[in-house]
Amino acid sequence: SSWPRMGRDNQISSSADASVNRHYPPWVFALTPAAAGISLAGTQIAHDGTIRAATYYHNSVISLDPHGSLEWSVAALAQCNRPCAIDANGTAFVSCRDDKVRAIASDGTVLWTYPTGLQCDHGVTLAGDNDDAVIFGCSNRKLFSLQASDGSLNWISPFTAGGLFKSFGAAVAPDAVFVGSLDAKLYKADLATGAKIWEYPTGSISHSSPTLLASGRVVVGTYSSPYRVVCLSAADGSLVWVVTPATNRVDVPIATSPDESVLYVASQDTNLYALDAATGATVWTYAASDILYSSAIVARDGATVYVSAQDGVLHAVDAVSGTVVWTYSVGTAAPIYG
Repeated sequence: SSWPRMGRDNQISSSADASVNRHYPPWVFALTPAAAGISLAGTQIAHDGTIRAATYYHNSVISLDPHGSLEWSVAALAQCNRPCAIDANGTAFVSCRDDKVRAIASDGTVLWTYPTGLQCDHGVTLAGDNDDAVIFGCSNRKLFSLQASDGSLNWISPFTAGGLFKSFGAAVAPDAVFVGSLDAKLYKADLATGAKIWEYPTGSISHSSPTLLASGRVVVGTYSSPYRVVCLSAADGSLVWVVTPATNRVDVPIATSPDESVLYVASQDTNLYALDAATGATVWTYAASDILYSSAIVARDGATVYVSAQDGVLHAVDAVSGTVVWTYSVGTAAPIYG
């Protein structure tokens, strides 16, 4: 499929198989003990329907079966505040604030641990045709590549960014890595060596993970004013278009329609924007119930876009018209991250 890699892996583990018609939860899983504020840093779905979630205040990675029962929990020594990436075998790869990156098998066995010695507030991304490389950034403002099979080091990037890498993860092509930084730049690096190919000054902090399109373009939202959505040529980093549809942060990954003709942009100004991917023009705007800290998720049939708001309300929106299909409150005022 030419659809962008949702979930930072080849399994498209952040997407829904089809539009969801029901608007009630088939099950609810409660973390124990309950924690105020953020509980889950994001959830990913493996091929067998099991769910992997990194937990923020519980300092662990958990797995739930398709019915919502806890299968296992792997403890870390600090917060796991970025989502996992999952390979075809169901192995989850995750970075935590205990300065370690872990590979956890589908049965909860820790296959390997890589001690970075550095804080890693950047999500991991699986790269290569067989998801055989694990890419992430650390507090030394460099990118790392590990061998997915055993955690051995492939490379540390020879260049140093001007700011930290803090997003949910990179975007990857067969031969390159694209990543935003707090220095208000987007970088392209060689996948084999980590060498910098180009950098582009976005004019605002690039806190969001970029989205790579099959058309040979890369799009990214920005965290600081002006709150831009920037579209660049993936080949040379030249500007294709830039727009400022939002009045607050766009700091979560941008989703696309299956044919990549429309971009779905969630903003902390409480709006979900549909943009024309070719021009950046606004197609429609949907006013949600509260701030959107969560990336939009598009059903694989392309009919419905899902987004969750800070007040705990999940919104299902018609992808063509931007009108509400249904809403559901999960019963919490804490933001839903993802």
